[in-house]
Amino acid sequence: MVALVLKRKRCSKENAAVRDGVPSYKFPSPRTVLLRIVDRGWAFVRRAGTLILAVSVLVWAAAYFPRDPNIEQQVRDKYAAEVESLESSLARLFPEEERRSTWTKRRASHAADRSRSASA
Repeated sequence: MVALVLKRKRCSKENAAVRDGVPSYKFPSPRTVLLRIVDRGWAFVRRAGTLILAVSVLVWAAAYFPRDPNIEQQVRDKYAAEVESLESSLARLFPEEERRSTWTKRRASHAADRSRSASA
């Protein structure tokens, strides 16, 4: 901006010393701009990524430890109770034939998948 103002302004002999000391402005090449953007972008990702990973590990560790050995079974039991509650609520809304044709088949296929994965 200063270079443009000085270029347009008529320079007197008093300003000649100042004008001669200011180099002419040159626009950076698109390649230089792109390389600078990529370099600064990676620097940001490295710094921010390190912090995000560290905080994520700390939050996971705080949530995971100390671990109750029976927590997995408790979660499975709670999930099964919620599914049964939902099924009983939906059973009141839909007729028996429709319920049997979709929910029972899905539940049977999920049970078969679980038994296959447990035996493997």
